Amino acid sequence: MKKFKTYINNITPVKEETFEELQMCFNPIQLLKNEFFVREGAYAGQIGFLKEGIVRAFFLTPDGKEYSKQFFVGPLIIGA
Repeated sequence: MKKFKTYINNITPVKEETFEELQMCFNPIQLLKNEFFVREGAYAGQIGFLKEGIVRAFFLTPDGKEYSKQFFVGPLIIGA
């Protein structure tokens, strides 16, 4: 959680008590290659902190071709 704390404090300094409450909202998970953070049409009810790595946001055309919209590089807060 050190990278998360540094990331948050670079946005705005937070008290230790506030950070402790904030970090309780996050549960560590690891996405492997070809896994999805959220799928098209699914309700996006969460955000995440990308500690390291790259996540690609993309759309599918009606004929099934992928169109890359954006790449997210950690550390970064991500959402759908």
